[in-house]
Amino acid sequence: MHAIDPLGNLIDLSSVTDGTSFNFLDYYRNQLQIAMSIGDPHEVQTLKSIVNFLDG
Repeated sequence: MHAIDPLGNLIDLSSVTDGTSFNFLDYYRNQLQIAMSIGDPHEVQTLKSIVNFLDG
């Protein structure tokens, strides 16, 4: 499995397991940056709400 970071780099997730720690705030911040660069206002608003909730 792979993911893409805000800079467009491909990230290998093959070593991720149920025991792997996960930073939800960083993940959603990265997704927000991607949505802002794509220009999807609905997705941006949704992700801003999520980031604000997790950061608060």
